[in-house]
Amino acid sequence: MHHDDAVNAEQKNKPQIVLDYNDTRGGVDTADQLVRTYSVWRKVKRWPVVCFFNLLDIAALNALIIWIMNDPTWEGRKKYRRWLFLKQLARSLVNPWITARANKPPSRKVHRAILAAGFEITASEREEVVGTKCRCYLCGKKKGRKMQYRCNGCHKPVCLSHCSTHTQYKCVSCQEENN
Repeated sequence: MHHDDAVNAEQKNKPQIVLDYNDTRGGVDTADQLVRTYSVWRKVKRWPVVCFFNLLDIAALNALIIWIMNDPTWEGRKKYRRWLFLKQLARSLVNPWITARANKPPSRKVHRAILAAGFEITASEREEVVGTKCRCYLCGKKKGRKMQYRCNGCHKPVCLSHCSTHTQYKCVSCQEENN
């Protein structure tokens, strides 16, 4: 393409390669502007991490371009299509990890974080958690009763003495709320 030393006489004898660069640099500026708008970049002291952040930003932009080229009508009227795409991309990348984590017995913090992220733990995933033994939250540490039963209303561990009936597994506080 630019293997010769062609010069354009009309443009003050500028080399043709410089003129081609000036004609196409708008795409680079636009890409830089789009990457700067929504970036994963954080202040770090290690240059390989900076390179990795740049790779992630450019890969996300390229993925959006490919996505829009395949489906030009996707969210066509909205001005914040890139933000919607990045949000959907992040959810699709994180979703397998969240479902894997939801299948393990979660701590309260992890369970709250999963719910705060907008993901729901299905009943089948919750049943797997029921098998773990925990202290009854109403008895506390005094009696030290560890039970595998959980309240069907609030999903907190509860012993049989604090259940309203043995078939429904509702704790006393949940039963009072229903009455």
